[in-house]
Amino acid sequence: MRRKLQRGGPADRIRLTDSVIRPTRPTAVDIDEYRREVELAAPTYPQPGDYRTLERRRTVGRGERDLGAGADVIRAWQMHTAAGVEVASVPIAVGPTVVMSTSMLGMWLVFGCRITDVTDTDDVFGFTYVTLPGHPEQGEETFVVSLEPDGDVVATIRARSRPAMLLGRLAGPIGRRLQQRYAESYIDAIQQ
Repeated sequence: MRRKLQRGGPADRIRLTDSVIRPTRPTAVDIDEYRREVELAAPTYPQPGDYRTLERRRTVGRGERDLGAGADVIRAWQMHTAAGVEVASVPIAVGPTVVMSTSMLGMWLVFGCRITDVTDTDDVFGFTYVTLPGHPEQGEETFVVSLEPDGDVVATIRARSRPAMLLGRLAGPIGRRLQQRYAESYIDAIQQ
C-alpha cells in the first residue's frame, strides 16, 4: 500500500507567534499551540536551487523478523528520540503534522514537518516528511527499511534540503555535519 499527499494548492502563509527557538524545553501546551499554528501551513517542498542531498544506507539485519523490528522503530519514532529529538508522536500516515523539539547550544528548537508519503508493503516500510515554515531546514527526508532479495534488511535515510534560517546558512559545513550525524543516529536506532 502506498499513499501520497497531493502537492499544490495555495501557498499558505502563517505567522508564528512564538519563536521556534526557545530558552526552555517546550511543554505539551507549547507543542499543541505550535501544531495548531502550522497545521494549515503549506509544506516547504524543495524547489529548484542549491540543495544538499544526503543518503545513508546500511544493512541492519536479515529476514522478515528484522524487517518488522526496523519498521516498529520507525513507527514509534524511536530513531528520532535516539538521536536526541523529542517527537510529539503521531501515527505514520499521510497528512499528520509532526512537531519535534531538540536542545542545541543551550536553547530549544521547535519545528514541524508533514508526512507526505507512506510505503507499507510486505518488504518495505517507510515514510517521507516535508518541512513546514519555521523548520531550520527547507526540504524533505525519507526513512525506509526494506527486505532485499538476498534477505538483507537495509535501512535508508535520504534527505534533500537547504538551510531555511540565516543561522543555518552561516553554519555551512557544521550544519551539513549535523544532518549527517542525525542520519547515522537514525540508522543506529533501527539497527539495535
